[in-house]
Amino acid sequence: DPDLMQATTDFAAHATGNGVEFLFIPDSVANRRNRPELHAVAASLNGIAATARGLDVPLWIDAGVETVRFARDVGSRALVHCVYDPHAVAAAGGNVDPEADFAGIADLIRTGHRGIAVTSDGRRWHNAGATEVQELAIAVASAVGALHGLVGEGIAADDAWRGLGLRLAADADQFLTIAKFRAARLLLARVAEVSGLDARPPIHAETSWRMLGAREPMMNLVR
Repeated sequence: DPDLMQATTDFAAHATGNGVEFLFIPDSVANRRNRPELHAVAASLNGIAATARGLDVPLWIDAGVETVRFARDVGSRALVHCVYDPHAVAAAGGNVDPEADFAGIADLIRTGHRGIAVTSDGRRWHNAGATEVQELAIAVASAVGALHGLVGEGIAADDAWRGLGLRLAADADQFLTIAKFRAARLLLARVAEVSGLDARPPIHAETSWRMLGAREPMMNLVR
């Protein structure tokens, strides 16, 4: 639908020109039936690579197995971050072949992708009931697995590590959440140290879904 595409790009251009710091295509939108239209919209966002202030406006894509394809559609002009963890999706029962996915992610990095190419995602484990220690352990193991997977596809270790991000859940226990994120930084620094790498993957937080209530939206705001 050309009108939908134009309306979307007009809105994105207006928003980024007036202070919006990033654009986000969530899984709930990306996996609807009209995927071809959404891929076309993603490609059209290729032209919106900077705000009126001349700064990069990241486009975050959390589209499950479609994430890498979305990122490829957008192209290398925009700063695109992929919120996708092949190991987590496969462990959750998704029809995913991590080796094939890492081959696609490696191809994306070779095209000059500037943002996060693969995310070690602790949110899935947290929302399934994992403790803070379990979430950290699995997420860091997934990060190491992603590093091995990309190096196995011919990507230099430094480039693979720079293309990695970590995403964890943040819940109402603020002190424990802060401690978890500090521990994550130390763990990633240790992985980098023993691997001879200099970069430190960025860590992002998302509000824990398991602490939210279905019947009291106002209390969710407080949380």
